[in-house]
This record gives sequence, C-alpha cells and structure tokens, in this order.
Amino acid sequence: MATLMGIPAPTLCGQGLLSFALILSALQAIGWQRRWIPLSLLVCLLLSFVVLINAHLTDDFRLLNVVMHSHQAKPWLYKLAGVWGNHEGSMLLWVLMLASYNSIFIKHTTPPAASITMGILMVGFLGFLLLASDPFTYLIEVPVQGEDLNPLLQDVSLVIHPPFLYAGLVGLSIPFALGIAILIKGQWSLLFIRQLRIGTLVAWCFLTLGLGLGSFWAYYELGWGGWWFWDPVENIALMPWLVATALIHSLRAVESANALRLWTLFLCLLGFSLSLIGSFLVRSGLLTSIHNFAVDPTRGWLLLSLTILVVGCAGGIWCYRWPLFVKQSTQTTMPLSRTGMILLNNIFMLFALLVLSIGTFYPIVRSFTDRPLSIGAPYFQTLLVPLMVPLLIMMASVPSLMWSRRAWADIWPSLLPAFIVTGSTCGLLYLYVQPKFLPLLIAALAVGMIVANLQGVIQKLRQRRAWDQQGMTVAHIGFAILLLGMVGVTEGEQEKLVTLSIGETLPIAGYTFVLARVESTEGPNYTADKADLQLYKGNQFLNSLMPERRFYWTQGVHHNETAIYSLGLSQVYVMLGESYGKGRWSIHVYYKPWINLLWGGVIVMLLGGGMSLMTRARMFSSLYILLFCLSTSTYAINAHEQLSDAHLEAVARQISQELYCPVCSGQTIDDSQAAFAETLRRYIRQRLREGADRATIQHELVAHFGESILLSPRAHWLWLVPYLLLGLAIMGMGGCWWHRLHCRRHPQVERSESGGSMLR
Repeated sequence: MATLMGIPAPTLCGQGLLSFALILSALQAIGWQRRWIPLSLLVCLLLSFVVLINAHLTDDFRLLNVVMHSHQAKPWLYKLAGVWGNHEGSMLLWVLMLASYNSIFIKHTTPPAASITMGILMVGFLGFLLLASDPFTYLIEVPVQGEDLNPLLQDVSLVIHPPFLYAGLVGLSIPFALGIAILIKGQWSLLFIRQLRIGTLVAWCFLTLGLGLGSFWAYYELGWGGWWFWDPVENIALMPWLVATALIHSLRAVESANALRLWTLFLCLLGFSLSLIGSFLVRSGLLTSIHNFAVDPTRGWLLLSLTILVVGCAGGIWCYRWPLFVKQSTQTTMPLSRTGMILLNNIFMLFALLVLSIGTFYPIVRSFTDRPLSIGAPYFQTLLVPLMVPLLIMMASVPSLMWSRRAWADIWPSLLPAFIVTGSTCGLLYLYVQPKFLPLLIAALAVGMIVANLQGVIQKLRQRRAWDQQGMTVAHIGFAILLLGMVGVTEGEQEKLVTLSIGETLPIAGYTFVLARVESTEGPNYTADKADLQLYKGNQFLNSLMPERRFYWTQGVHHNETAIYSLGLSQVYVMLGESYGKGRWSIHVYYKPWINLLWGGVIVMLLGGGMSLMTRARMFSSLYILLFCLSTSTYAINAHEQLSDAHLEAVARQISQELYCPVCSGQTIDDSQAAFAETLRRYIRQRLREGADRATIQHELVAHFGESILLSPRAHWLWLVPYLLLGLAIMGMGGCWWHRLHCRRHPQVERSESGGSMLR
C-alpha cells in the first residue's frame, strides 16, 4: 500500500486534484477567459472521480468513504453505485457534472459574465467539497471489512439513475449563468436565445430520463408497487423539471414572438435555484427519506449559506434590472395565440410548483413546533390531478394557434376531429369501463390531444418542417400517453394478498398463478428463499415468475425482490412474503393494466426532446434510447401477516394505508419494510380481532404518535391557498386581456382638465 508520510495514495491524488481544480476555478471566477481552464478543470475532477471509483472497486478500506458504503462480498456493479450512493461521493459527482457543462457550453462565444458565474459556482462547491465533504478522508486504523450499502440501493437502476438526475439538475446551471449574463448586459441576442434553448433542452432531457428511471426504481424496489412516492426528495427533483418545462415553452415565445423576456429570465434563475435548495435539503438532515443523505448539521449549514449567497445574488441582479427590461418590453400577450397559451401553461406549472412547495416545505417548518404535520399523496393528488384537464385542452389547441391572435371561428374547424374523438372516447369508456368522472375525462382528453397533435405533426411534415420544430409536439403526445397509463393502472389495478401451499392456485384478472415450489438460494452477500410461480392464461402456460425473500447477512436485514412480467401493455407483479410453516407462504400479487403506457410515455417525451436537439446538438440527441434499459425482470416489495377474515383484513390494509410509518417518513405503515411498521401492522390486526373499529384504532395511534402520523391533514388551509392564488392569477391575466381588447376595439380620446387630449 503506497503511502507518503502515512497518507494513502488515493487521498494524496484525490485531494491534490481537487485542490488544483479549486485554483483553476478561481482563475475562471476572476475573469480569465482561457479555453484550457474549463478543460483542465474537467480533467482534474474526472481523474479524482476515477481515483474514488478505483478505491471502491478494489476495496481500499483505508478510505472512510469505502468503509462506510462498501463490502468485499458486494458485486462490483453495486460497488460502483456505492461511489455516489452517499453524501461525499454524490457531491463529487455533482461538481464533476458542473465541470462537464462548464467545459462543453462555456466557449469563446459565451459572454464573460456567464463564464465568471460558472467559475464562482465551481469555487463554492469545490470549497464545500474540500472543507466539509471530502470523499478522500482516510483512516489511521484500517478495518478488515466495510459496512456495506443499503440493500434498497443495491440495484442496477441506482447505478444509472443518480448520474442522469444530477446531469439534469446541474444542467440548469447553464440557463442560470446565461440568464445572469443577459441581465448584466441588459439585452437579448439571437446567440443567447440559441444557447439558452440548447442548454435547457439538454437539462430537461436528462431530468426526464432521471425522473423516469427513479420512478421505475420506486415501482419495483421501494416495496409497494407504485410508480411515484410523493416522497419529499422526489418532489424536490420534480420541481426543477416543472420550471425547466415552463422555461422551454417561454423560450419559444421569446424566439418566435419576442415576448415574455423578463419572465423567461426569472425562470432561468429559478430552475437552478431550486436545484441548489434541493441539494441542501437532501443533505441537511431536515428530510427523512430513503433517498436522503444523513449528514451532520454543520455541513448542512455550510451548504445552506452557499445556497443563500448564490440565490440571493441572482435575485438581487434580477430585481435591479427589472425596470430596464420592462421598458424594453413592447409586445403584448393576447388570448387565442400561442404566446397566450404559453403564458397560461407557465401559470399552471407554477401552480403545480406551489402545491409541491407547500406540501414539501411546510411540514419542515412545522417540525420545529410542538405540533408536527405530515402531508401525503391525497393532498398532492387532490390538487394536481384536476390540473390535467386544462393542460390537456391547451396542448390540444396549440397546433391550431398562431403566434399572433386568431379568431375562434378560424380555430375550431381544425379542432373538430379532436372534439369528436374525445366525445367518442368518453362514451365508450362510460359504457364499457365505467370509471370515475375525472379519470374518464382525463383519459378522453388525452386521446383527443394525441389526435390534435398528430394532425400538427402531419401538417408540419407536409410543409417539410425540420425535425427539431416537431419535438415539442411529440413530447406533448408522450405526456398524453403517460397520463393514459396513469389513469389505466389507477382505475383498473387489482390486488390479492393470500397464503398458498405448494401446488395451490391464485386467480387474478383472468390469469392463474400456481405455486410450484420454494427453494433456498445464496447470493454474493445474501441468502434467499426463491418461489417459482407459474403463470397461466386458461390452460396456456405463459411464464415462470421467481420472486425472492432475501436476508443480507452483511447488514442483518431482510429484503424482498419482486418478479414482474409484461402482458402487452399491462403487467403482473408478484412478491414472496413470510413463511407460515407447513409449506405455506404469503403471496402478494398485483395486476396493473396499461402500466407500460406510463413508461412508453416517458420514452416518447424523451424522443421529442431528442428531436428538438437533433440538428443543433447531435451528441445529445440519442439520450432517450437509454431509457430502454428499463427491464421487467425482478425486484422489490413486502408481503405481510394477514387475517383469516377477508373483511377484517381489508379494514386492516385500509387503516395501514392511511397512516405514515413513524420511523420512515414518506412510506405508509402498509408499505414500509421497517421492523417498527411490522409491529404496528400486527397491533392493528390484533385490535381488530378484539373488536375495535377503524375509528378507534386510528384515534389510539394518533393519540400516541400525534397527527403527524396521518397521511394527510384532515382539513387545512393547504387545500385552499394554491387554488385561490391560481384563481387570482387567471383573473388578473383575464382582466388585462379584456382591457387590451376593449381598448383596441373602442379607442377614445379623454380630455384632460387643461383641455389637452390623450389617446387611450
């Protein structure tokens, strides 16, 4: 083992490279415009990252980071995931991504202010990395073995999901830096618009890919079979995506109609600011989540100080330049135009951002009081699902609109096919499926929106428009497909939780499972019971699904791996639970109709983003292909103890699904795999056996743990404020539009007191 004065070689190399990178970033921050500086920065950080990867792959337990997050028995792929599956490694990856964007986008054509901004960001994060989050900290006494990585994070999606998500979050630094440069210069230019558009689209594609992979990971690995968790950290990742989506639309208005320029600059600053705020919250210890990095408060406060400094300076520059850009604004935004629809779209996106912000940040504020509050999925779904209706209507109407105002009589003929398809879909769904009203309306509007946008694609193909001009339309179609998948699986999902002996059958949704056998297996760092569940359609054998119940002896914890099988657009989802002795096992099965439309919609959205970049940035146009790595093989959920009475078991499941696990915020008692959640599940079932009703059991748990155990507050201002603000924003915008239209149609001359006149 190579050392110098007792310091291991990885520490010397890693810290030396980071220190040299800090010097280079300081040179860029003070205005040195040299092309070799960004490239040298990238090389230094890339080499330091390679040093850390090598330490994990070779089990170099001289480094504290390796000891805390690796183990000799762990497969090499998960050793790689362990590099960024912790605070220090993830911060090094964050800075590496920032250096990559700095090298690719900051060129001689970029304004000096943008280069200086990126240099300042590099100085701040490299300083934080070296002072408070050094991944190359070494140990004097070298242990023989490491502590291993959380089994939930030992998954192939966690190898690729965080890098793509970080690439998206950090990619918003390019619009941020260019927005600062535009504000300082005091004017827009065609070059700025093109650079902003490319940078934002690249960040949006990476964010979409990262969120899609994370959603799929939550679907099969977190233990409940859902595709979105409404976990605080997931919300924090979704918020910059909403801003990036709004920014892409606003940039089209700036480019094509010279409108919304000041608003677009605000979005440029807001997107990366939310990335910084999210980075602080994930690493501050204020959030409790499986995605969270638990760190000491000192590092959290340092990161908070850096975030406040960057966001505060950016906000100050925007406020200072506000009057200048207001004076330059000459375009008016009118309804029934693409600019008007983009403005409405932005308002709805910010409404969704407000809902997420309240639901994520307000519980943090309440946690400092003696009356903490939890906010779960019902709050977000109640406020955000109705938002899909106006969004779908707007996206359906966009292909028929021009940048200038059009009359309704000129628009409705082109929308007639979409209206007919929407109405027909409503009727068919009502007759044959009979879903609830809102899901029915969303599904029908999604189908109509697909028809309207396909018309737009065909029209542009006839006009021989470039591929990049059709990317947004294709992305809209992908969003509608995604919504169809969400509605289908939410309304049509079937679930069964039973105990089976070898040879017994389980019917669900026209299919039949037969438990053929359960055998013991052994992995590199775990032992497992593996079931062989044979799937039949009538008498036709389809496939064998093999879920596992694993015991990770490296950490002394149990973990379940699901088996998933696709049936066209649908999937069956199987989990092996605990043994009840005498060859009986707990089996948990889901039938999820149309779920593959959800993943397909993400792919089509990425295809649209890639098309928009194809002629301008070919090196990024194939990013969407990587999402095809989403497989349907194995992975995770828990199946737990059941009551013999089917009615009481249903009541127990309902109670468990309405309460948070007190030790793992973000998961319900029914979903959580924590030992304490298992204790509460048994308590609920025991109380039901004793004759207690649902309200009594819930009251007992609330009395013991407080109202923070409730999945969502019973009645609170949180449900009203977002819609109140949305209504005020729409009323204000509608009033401005009416005033402009009224003044244009009825100009009049007002006499002043002095006898002069003024044209209104």
